[in-house]
Amino acid sequence: MTFNSLQFLAFFIAVLVVYYRLGRDGQNRLMVLAAAVFYGAFDWRFLFLLAASTLVDYGVGRGLDATDDIRRRRALLATSLTFQLGILGFFKYFNFFTSSAASALHRFGLRGDFVTIHVLLPVGISFYTFQTLAYVFAVYRRQWKAERNLVVFATFVSWFPTLLAGPIERAPALLPQIKRRRDPPSGRAVESGLLLILMGLVKKVVIADALATYVDSVYAQPHTYGWATLVLASVGFAVEVYGDFAGYSDIARGVSRLLGVELMRNFEQPFLSRDIRELWQRWHTSLASWFVDFVGQPLGGARQGRWRTALNVMIIFALIGLWHGPAWHFVVWGLFNGALIVIWRAFFPVSKRRHPMKLRLGEIPAIALTFVLFAAGAVFFRAASIHDAGVVFERILLLRPGVWGGSSAALVPIMLTFAVVLDLVERRARIRTIETLRIRARLGAEASPAEAAHETLFVGMGVLPAGALLGLLSVALIVFSGGKPVPFIYFHF
Repeated sequence: MTFNSLQFLAFFIAVLVVYYRLGRDGQNRLMVLAAAVFYGAFDWRFLFLLAASTLVDYGVGRGLDATDDIRRRRALLATSLTFQLGILGFFKYFNFFTSSAASALHRFGLRGDFVTIHVLLPVGISFYTFQTLAYVFAVYRRQWKAERNLVVFATFVSWFPTLLAGPIERAPALLPQIKRRRDPPSGRAVESGLLLILMGLVKKVVIADALATYVDSVYAQPHTYGWATLVLASVGFAVEVYGDFAGYSDIARGVSRLLGVELMRNFEQPFLSRDIRELWQRWHTSLASWFVDFVGQPLGGARQGRWRTALNVMIIFALIGLWHGPAWHFVVWGLFNGALIVIWRAFFPVSKRRHPMKLRLGEIPAIALTFVLFAAGAVFFRAASIHDAGVVFERILLLRPGVWGGSSAALVPIMLTFAVVLDLVERRARIRTIETLRIRARLGAEASPAEAAHETLFVGMGVLPAGALLGLLSVALIVFSGGKPVPFIYFHF
């Protein structure tokens, strides 16, 4: 039961019919039950891990609030870290590390007999474990009081729109909304929520799913295709993964808005970024900020000099790569992006004249270069191994001939243009909302109620342009729909 299925539509309507008839406690109990049904639809066994993760950090949070003894507090923090990272490490990385160790020993002529356990990766585990850890860190640092109501805390951990693929919410943003009764949103907020869902479905079904078949077929046998096909497939994957993940985030925000809760913006038009630093401020903002706060800050952040800061950036991005999957090509992808950020920080300072959101025509070359670098890095992300990534780069750089990818290749420039146009339309709406309400723009922040009411693509549009845009999006969604729903890419992470 995924966001792009009719089963989810029926499930969500059933939840909404009951939801606003209840008080706060009833709403929270319903959301815990809904999360159990939603998550259990993938595999009922996953519910035990989710419940254990919830109970452990609920208890740790209460314990941290109850004592000022530093050793006891550190022991409680260690308990949370050990449990959450332990289950994440076992289910996601056990076979990766044992096989890597065996390969290393084999290179030295030694034999390592390691136990291999083929376990099913619980969907969403990388997201909800990081969300509960962020809560524990906030309580440990005295930035937030521990939640005493178990149902409220369980609602926070298992909020079903974010459960499978984020965004990774923070307690100060989400818990206060859960601790009060949610009233039905205003008509404008409902409109913007529905439009977020529509935009998310368009990004997923029209952009991502349309490109997936072509990209998958090329990357299944990269050694047989010519350089031009590999370039198009690599660009196509960069667009595909954006449409897929940003689409999920849009749907999650729209569904939550209809439930009276605002989530953080996980994507802020990253394809309009003018350098790789800005792209990573706008791409998967909840994960990037998590690593900055809970890995970068303990390492010293940017306060330890140029070389130490560069090392910290590389550590963070190596871990971001490893978070995405138990394979060395993900680590290389993270290190590639980290190295680009280090280079740009050292040699290309941000101009003080650059507006944080408004773009100039003269910035188009920088935007294009940023996308090319992102797509190049995405080769490591999409390839099945470092070897396959090397094959792709070798064939592209040496202009190797090979099989042509077929007529589906024409979808790549079309969908890239479509994605950029959607980013431009979203950026226009965001700027107009900020200027209308005279609010401070904060990347990754959740929308205020006033923003939620204005956060619609149709702000400032006439009836005819708005109708034409809505019709175009709806027709595109209908044309590309059909068949079995394609799972979201980040369910694998």
